Amino acid sequence: MLIFHSCKHQKQCSSGHNHKDEIWVDKNNILCTIRRPEPFGKFSRVFTINDEDRCNIENIYTMFPNTL
Repeated sequence: MLIFHSCKHQKQCSSGHNHKDEIWVDKNNILCTIRRPEPFGKFSRVFTINDEDRCNIENIYTMFPNTL
C-alpha cells in the first residue's frame, strides 16, 4: 500500500517529511503481515517488500480472485 500526501505549498513540502504515516485498518481486514519493507534506491525513499512476503501475498491474492 502506498501513501501519498498532497501539499498546496511546494516550499513546505521540499523541507522534508516531518510526520509519521499511519493507516488504521480493522483487524478483520488484514490478509497477512509482512516484514518491515527495506529502503531501496539512491535516496532510500522507495521501499521493497521481501521476496518471501511478496510470494505469500500473491498466493493469498489467488485464493480470492473475484473479491479483491
